[in-house]
Amino acid sequence: MGKTNSTLSPATEKREKELKSILFLLENKVEEMADEIHRSNELYKIGERTPLIESIEKTLSEPTKTIFELSKDIEKIIYSIVNKAVTEFFTTKKILLENLYRITNTANPLTYAIILKEDNFLNRMEIFEFFEKYDLTDFSEKFPVIFHFVPTDIENEIPSKEAINLN
Repeated sequence: MGKTNSTLSPATEKREKELKSILFLLENKVEEMADEIHRSNELYKIGERTPLIESIEKTLSEPTKTIFELSKDIEKIIYSIVNKAVTEFFTTKKILLENLYRITNTANPLTYAIILKEDNFLNRMEIFEFFEKYDLTDFSEKFPVIFHFVPTDIENEIPSKEAINLN
């Protein structure tokens, strides 16, 4: 962090701003949580029950259900993070793409339909570069990413698609 902003590349500067923003948001969230904990503690002393107290009571009375719900919430967050990583990757390859869709009616929410401007071996290999890094992560087995190359002439036949904007 010894560099001044004038010596940072635009990409590094953008990443640094994002990091600072995230840290600021996390700090605010922690402060909000601390305030809620303090408020709930004080109200509990006089017999009042807050949503936080009710949540803690539920966890104590149904620990297995709570863990299952927490696991599902974490899974949704991981899917979102992986989807963001895929989108960021495709942003670097958008010159190759005619269109990109996430398929929404599959059991795997990380299924993508790719329409290349030129569907050839070299362009497909550039897209498969994603897996060179992703397959090395702990996520790749539990959260597999699936790419389908779709010819332009059948693009309209893709069921339940969500267009991904790469701009």
